Amino acid sequence: MPINERDIFWDWDAACNRQDAKSQQELARYVLEDLDEVARIFHNAKSYLKDHAFYAYESDNPPQRAREEVEALYKCLQNGKPKAGGDYLAYVLEDIKSVRVRGKQRVRLAREVLFWGHGVCLDWVLLFAACVFKAHIYPLIIATSAHVILGYWLTEHDAETYGRVILSGAEIREHFSKERIKVINATRIPPNERGEPMSFDQAEDEAETHVPYALFAVDIRAARGAGIESLLPLKPWSGNHSLPPAEHFQERPELEDIHKWWRDENSYGVLALVGIGGVGKTAVVHRFLAQLPGSDIQDEGVGKDETLPIPDALFVWNFYQHPDIDRCATALYTYLTGEQVNKATFEQVQDVLSKNYCGCRVLLVFDGVEKLQIAPGIEPEEEGGTFGQFRPEGAPLGRFLAWCCDTPRPVHVLITSRFGLTELRRYKTAGGYGAVDLGDLPHESARALLQATGVKGLVWQLDELIRRFGKHALSLDLLGNYIFLIHYGDPTHVLSRAIPPLESEEVRVQTETRDTETLSIKLAHVLRFYEELLQRDDPAALGVLQRLCLFHIIPVDEHILAEIFSRAEASIAGPLAGLSSQQIRRHLLNLCGKYRLVQGEPKENPQKFSVHPVVHEYFYMRIDQKIVLHDAVRAHLASLAESPTFNKPTDPATLDVLEELVYHTSRVAQQENALRLYSSRLGGYSHLGQKLGAYSRGEALLRMIIPYNDVLFAQINAPKEAQLLFFHDLGNYLKILGYLDKAAWCFRQQAHVSVANTDYLEGLIAFQDLTYVLLSQGYLHKAALTCEESLKLAGEIHDAAELMHSYADRAQVRALQGEIDEARIDFGAALYYQKIAGAPHEACCVITPDGWLLTSWHNISVSPTGAGGKMLLQYLGKLYEVTVDVQRSAPERGLAVLRAGLDLSKSESFIRGPKSQVGHLIINATEPMLQIPVWTDTLYGIPGIWYGHLLLRLHYLTTAEQAITLNKQVGREHWGHTTALCNILFAELYRMQGKPDKAREVLTEAVDWGVRTADQEVLIWGNLIRARLALDSDDLDEVERAIREGLGTAEYCGYGLYYIDLLIAKGQLALRKGDPNLAEQCAREALDGDQGKKPKLFGARHPECGYAWGEGDALHLLGEALLALAHCVGSHGHDSKGRSYKELLEKARQAAEAALALRKRIQDPKAKDTQDLLSKIKEAQGGDGP
Repeated sequence: MPINERDIFWDWDAACNRQDAKSQQELARYVLEDLDEVARIFHNAKSYLKDHAFYAYESDNPPQRAREEVEALYKCLQNGKPKAGGDYLAYVLEDIKSVRVRGKQRVRLAREVLFWGHGVCLDWVLLFAACVFKAHIYPLIIATSAHVILGYWLTEHDAETYGRVILSGAEIREHFSKERIKVINATRIPPNERGEPMSFDQAEDEAETHVPYALFAVDIRAARGAGIESLLPLKPWSGNHSLPPAEHFQERPELEDIHKWWRDENSYGVLALVGIGGVGKTAVVHRFLAQLPGSDIQDEGVGKDETLPIPDALFVWNFYQHPDIDRCATALYTYLTGEQVNKATFEQVQDVLSKNYCGCRVLLVFDGVEKLQIAPGIEPEEEGGTFGQFRPEGAPLGRFLAWCCDTPRPVHVLITSRFGLTELRRYKTAGGYGAVDLGDLPHESARALLQATGVKGLVWQLDELIRRFGKHALSLDLLGNYIFLIHYGDPTHVLSRAIPPLESEEVRVQTETRDTETLSIKLAHVLRFYEELLQRDDPAALGVLQRLCLFHIIPVDEHILAEIFSRAEASIAGPLAGLSSQQIRRHLLNLCGKYRLVQGEPKENPQKFSVHPVVHEYFYMRIDQKIVLHDAVRAHLASLAESPTFNKPTDPATLDVLEELVYHTSRVAQQENALRLYSSRLGGYSHLGQKLGAYSRGEALLRMIIPYNDVLFAQINAPKEAQLLFFHDLGNYLKILGYLDKAAWCFRQQAHVSVANTDYLEGLIAFQDLTYVLLSQGYLHKAALTCEESLKLAGEIHDAAELMHSYADRAQVRALQGEIDEARIDFGAALYYQKIAGAPHEACCVITPDGWLLTSWHNISVSPTGAGGKMLLQYLGKLYEVTVDVQRSAPERGLAVLRAGLDLSKSESFIRGPKSQVGHLIINATEPMLQIPVWTDTLYGIPGIWYGHLLLRLHYLTTAEQAITLNKQVGREHWGHTTALCNILFAELYRMQGKPDKAREVLTEAVDWGVRTADQEVLIWGNLIRARLALDSDDLDEVERAIREGLGTAEYCGYGLYYIDLLIAKGQLALRKGDPNLAEQCAREALDGDQGKKPKLFGARHPECGYAWGEGDALHLLGEALLALAHCVGSHGHDSKGRSYKELLEKARQAAEAALALRKRIQDPKAKDTQDLLSKIKEAQGGDGP
């Protein structure tokens, strides 16, 4: 197992000099007795004992036996060798400055000591204490002012009588004098200063000389009793989801495949158990966890397999019952860090694993991943294949799994799914991904399973059952249970039955190979036995089972079934008519226990019930009146949803109820009503997306209402209004989730439907959304053409607000392409039309003689006394350093307004379009006052983001701050995505102003939104700014982490412009780390792109892109890289490509000159940096001659 190094510093000064109890207790956390390496030492040490066993405190002479066992551990450690290589362990006498920083001492954990084979006294004592404690002997860590030794209790009675978490030096001396404890100098495990091994007796003698100077001791047994746990391994997550065991589990070879994978020290990444429903995937994983040391799963008759390594952390998530990846990521992050957070992403999990668990063996178990995969569809090998790929809501998990696979990581992921993980196949050759096909049981195991369920037939009868019904685990388990229930274990009757033909469609089992028709028929026959049995003997139970299969997401128990069906008319209630909730519960418990068709959770006293997916599919399809029953559930939920609390809710439980309502409404073929519920009660994209950031839920809801497998191949048959809503909202969800190609397709479809129906306003909105996506992808040429279409439509319908958006779109395209003067004009036009349409708010203000700032409002969309208005007034008050009186600013107080044009040419004005308009307030002509203009020349929403970003690029920092501030004030209540982008712009602004702390503060706020909502653009752009901040502070590790996370997501999703910017940041990092070759490679890729990637990524100077700012930065980086390469090779050397010193300098000059010309053309203030670079290159050329 690889080394696990952490930068852990123990506060030695506080513990020893200030007797700080908290610092003293902290030592107990560094004793890692449950570490797998410690377990191996414990087992190996048995060979040093005559009877090969540890039982000191239970022996006839505990003190003597305890000493013998501690000596055995001492010798075992002495004979060990460093894993990193070498023959000897070493006690390192390091300079105190190298291990102590401001009174704190660097701690090497046990794994690090064993890997390198050396450590200081504290490190050896911590390792030895872990081994002693593993042997069930209770150790003490005894500290003096200059040394640490190990002590241990000689009897369990004394440990329990006198032990406390912290013992004083006086207590240690007393216990030693009364022979209650023994001491040993653990630094004698390695050879002494002359390279000689020291005996156990000598180590004891040395330790005894330190006892008089003991300051305190930490009792590890008492510390564990007080709840002070070790850092590693973590206890299994307390919220680990239960995986249902197989009541009659039979051994199968696939279990050994998991064992081999987990035992292999070189293994990493993902192992997927793939098989159809009911084949036993979950049961196999449950059995593995029952055998795994360190797992808290205990099965009767199943022992722990000591050959399996102990995991350093164990996390289990059941996607069958909890298909929410956001909750999964948050729970995993909380488990790994101990921090309670409202939301976390898998990107944050990656960062924690990289920083704190490097070299560890963390085991994650994800059961039922098919809930997040595409089931129907085209085979992956075919063009456009989607089968087995992750759905949009599962994409963050897919990216995390790819990260786990792409190189050795400290994490192993065990997955169960009906489908192979198509997107991980490319890692199979390197070893990061493996798949185990879980098919039929071995014949002997199939026979044993039937016998375990109570079947008592002869061997030939068992074999005949297997021949007829297959070796599918669930099929045989249910078949055996059926024979036991009905025929008391005698298979004769079942074998004598003539089984009529059955359509395989009755159980829809789909796998990657699609060769399961025969199996489907056999499984369906078994389920038909139960259906006939229940129809005859227990029709109420059958009715309960069928109605349980109706539900989608909300927890189901006897109460909700009784509320909906017990008092309903006969066609709806069926056999549930008149049943009480207690009676329904008895049926549910029978379905769980007797018939084993239903699963209850928790197992002991179930509070909610669910059905195995395969069983669910069969019994759901056998319901005669599905629409009627779904409508009954719909009506019940609709009555609940009449409460005001169900109008655009924010809490997950209420959202779940509305999602369930939408599901049942869709199932009764009321698509329009379902869309109406989605748009009105759930608020559509404006509420779910813009306000809540529930993008994954929104996409899943739309897929539920108008089913599609892959939107790129969808055929939507719905009224025009429904299609427009569907394409608009779905496109926006997909856009934020990072599915840019699919989002673009949606907006194109929206535009097509709109224009075909002469609904030009909807078409215009579609073109604007499409422009946003094309800009994100770096397809600036296509974006420019789309802008012209939207401007044309906006002109035809004469809509000022849409003209504003369209001009802002074109301004952004032109700004990115370096047409700065043209962009100024378009932004000016956008501002002009925004004023005509009515800006979100325009403020007019004045400072009165008594120091109050008063304001009036024009075209108000935010009330002056509302939250948004107060925010703006507070900003104005802060800006002008005056007190804000919200009440005195109310327009109804008769305040007169004078509107006038104001020439801002002498101020920091940016706009060259229509003249800026600033309002003034005059209270009374006879009252002296000071008139203060309020900057209102800014755009709002996404146009405001683009406007603010260009201001930053051109270093109009004051104007940018004002514009971004107002945009954020307006959008805070309704536009979460926009507000997050405003915070990112603020972070860049503060970075440019040399205020890194403020920059990190607002960047954290932005990233929190991205983390909570899976907003990919916010996460990518946030990582870009994070990398720049880290470059400024020379924190190269942080730069690398930020680039890795941001660039990986940008490439995966196809964010072309961020891809270019992050490549440039990666090249800058390479230069800082002295790798000009990599810097040159990054610069050239930023310029030319990598069209072999999917999605296709253009370089900055590609005709389809033309990203001028990226091209200028990349050319400048190329010049720097080539200059650095020239310095590396020297005046007479050549680089790896055979280029000489002069050639490199000449190419550097050419790149720098091209960068300078471009930066001047686009008015980039960084042109000065390029001029300086060019001077350095020319100086180098002049010094050596061209």
